[in-house]
Amino acid sequence: MILFAIAVFVIVLVTTMAIRFAWYLYVTTQAHTLINYEAAQRYQQKLSAFTFFDPAFFIFMSMTIVIVILAASLIKMNTLQKGGGAVAEMLGGREISTTTTDQAERRLMNVVEEMAIASGIPVPQVYVIDSENNINAFAAGLEITDSAVAVT
Repeated sequence: MILFAIAVFVIVLVTTMAIRFAWYLYVTTQAHTLINYEAAQRYQQKLSAFTFFDPAFFIFMSMTIVIVILAASLIKMNTLQKGGGAVAEMLGGREISTTTTDQAERRLMNVVEEMAIASGIPVPQVYVIDSENNINAFAAGLEITDSAVAVT
């Protein structure tokens, strides 16, 4: 949890400074390139009053970014609470039926069933991810009853 808080703080700091720097570049460019004297003077005044750390802007950006991160986290947590099958399906997995007739899928089901029996747990859902080449297998689920095994 502490690492998550540090990551959020760093994201807020970097984003805020990047936006302030972009605003500084915009104001500097406008102050030096405008032909209209009055408009150039207004930008010159903005430039002279500019500071990279503006507490009000920092608070606004902090609140906005934290709300976006919390919303995204809640959406992802909601998805993950649907169980290991939801994780496998998010990654493009297809569920293998216990009555499959494909020989390779049947062999996979037999291995998973035997391991579940040996461990004394219910047989999890089994998924195959055909499009993934980087990982070879994973197990997911918050409880034994909603667990899933996925292989590539």
